[in-house]
Amino acid sequence: MHKNNIIHRDLHTKNILVQIKNFKPIVKIADFGRSSYASSSGLDNSDAFTEPKLLRELDGNSYNLDEKSDIYSMSVILWEISSKRPPFESVQQNDLILRIIGGERERFREGTPSEYKRIYELCWNDDPQSRPSVSEARRMFNVFLKT
Repeated sequence: MHKNNIIHRDLHTKNILVQIKNFKPIVKIADFGRSSYASSSGLDNSDAFTEPKLLRELDGNSYNLDEKSDIYSMSVILWEISSKRPPFESVQQNDLILRIIGGERERFREGTPSEYKRIYELCWNDDPQSRPSVSEARRMFNVFLKT
């Protein structure tokens, strides 16, 4: 997807499909209805999976999208999987946007390994340029999963 300069723009747990085949998970991404080519601007989504910089564009200013937008969303998906609950589940939408823009992130579940926390923090960094690329994030998770 990213190799073809396509940004999903709507990654969340409902758009991740998992099938077990020969005892191995096969993960697929679904619902490309909001996807666009990298560098397209605009805001379609304003929930807990939307990166902070994009939320700041609610005033109509444009923001160039790239794979780092999906990296942020991916980190929230992984947080949700590890915590076994939706992010910011008790927060109202208007408050949620302000909290995310203000740098607030969900707390880690007790017992979350420190390396996992570090990966999360890199991927949901407020500054998109400080987030790892898709290949860097994949490498970090593979290293973590092997330990």
